Amino acid sequence: MASDKSLVVEMIKYSSPLSVIRALVVDSDSTCLEIVSKMLRVLGYQVVTAKKGADALNIVQQKGNELHLVLMEAHLPDMEINELIQKIKRISTLPFSSKVLLGSIV
Repeated sequence: MASDKSLVVEMIKYSSPLSVIRALVVDSDSTCLEIVSKMLRVLGYQVVTAKKGADALNIVQQKGNELHLVLMEAHLPDMEINELIQKIKRISTLPFSSKVLLGSIV
């Protein structure tokens, strides 16, 4: 028999030194953007979001030296990821020694 009971998950907001870490999350999917942003905020990160590569570049130009981390979707609708990384490297001091890509399997 299937149970009609709902599972309630309590979101705990952590108080940690991570609150000084500012992350830019770039994802064209609104649901993914919201989920990843919420997870990071629950962990104490400050989060800025963008849905397109061009928007991400504008944010980096405005807040570049305030950002510590960029998480981006592997397939953005307006720009190839390597192009976006190269442009971010040119306008900011964010280190890109390794890539962390977000993606969904369709």
